[in-house]
Amino acid sequence: SVILDDSTTVAAIGPHLSKIDPLTVITNSLGMMQRLAGPEGPQLIALGGDYHPTYNAFIGHLCETALAGLHVNLAICSASGVSGATALIQDARAVRVKQAMLKAAARRVLLLDHTKFGKLALHHFAELTDFDAVYSDRGLAPDTARTRVPPPGPQGAPAGAGRQGGVRGAGTAQGAHSMAREGCDRTRAHRQPHRPRTGAPPPRSPPSNSSPPPPT
Repeated sequence: SVILDDSTTVAAIGPHLSKIDPLTVITNSLGMMQRLAGPEGPQLIALGGDYHPTYNAFIGHLCETALAGLHVNLAICSASGVSGATALIQDARAVRVKQAMLKAAARRVLLLDHTKFGKLALHHFAELTDFDAVYSDRGLAPDTARTRVPPPGPQGAPAGAGRQGGVRGAGTAQGAHSMAREGCDRTRAHRQPHRPRTGAPPPRSPPSNSSPPPPT
């Protein structure tokens, strides 16, 4: 299962999702819902809420409440900008929804095109080290990729990009597709086969009340 936010960057992985089966997609993006809906698409869970025409997506209290009740394998999000090692979002309402997505997910991926690095936005979203992987396109300078994420501290870095030693400079859509496939493969690996019962278990023998024979 994977949560996708309403960003245009994350929307680029939509065409790749049909290659993963089985897959459950949860999203607040109306465009993504329309793209994935249909008998040939993945199982789709649509997050409702207040419709925002700028994002063509649903945000607000209802959306956040729905996310609070979910537990998924992977969340894939983007951000408005990155300052230092901090991901930023311009709209506070979008921040709350995206943070709720991260809380609902066991693993987290951040997708950013290279123009977002060094770009400011109003609100703190998350630290880059809060993500298991950070992907950008190949336009990202190698020095930026190496230095944006701090190395692990003496107690070990959080489970995030800090363990990777920097930002991954692969194509954003390809990187996220690999993470989504890996998450689904892990789910299948841990899924136990169903074993139907073939009958009632045999009755247990009652405990014996007889005393052991005396020693000879």
